[in-house]
Amino acid sequence: MGARAINISVGFWLFLSSFLWFHGPYQTLNAWVVSILAVTFALAGLEARPNARYANWVLGGWLVVSSFMLPETRPATAVNHVLVGVILAVMASLPRLGREPRTQP
Repeated sequence: MGARAINISVGFWLFLSSFLWFHGPYQTLNAWVVSILAVTFALAGLEARPNARYANWVLGGWLVVSSFMLPETRPATAVNHVLVGVILAVMASLPRLGREPRTQP
């Protein structure tokens, strides 16, 4: 599974997790916006715009920082957002995972 595919999966998890347990209103909105942007940038980074992956690095960093800055953050939400943010940032830092592309002779 490639780094972009992992970021797509993590983005979907982030969106889904906002419905699985109570999030404060700011963290809910934050999870929705970051998840939609993360999936969008990961899809763009698959082929069309390979440098779009760096936007996920910024989003991952924001998710970590916002876990401590936004009011009414529950402990489970903070842990989830920190883990998701770190995964987003690490995967965005990797150029690609899996098979190397074939070169034309």
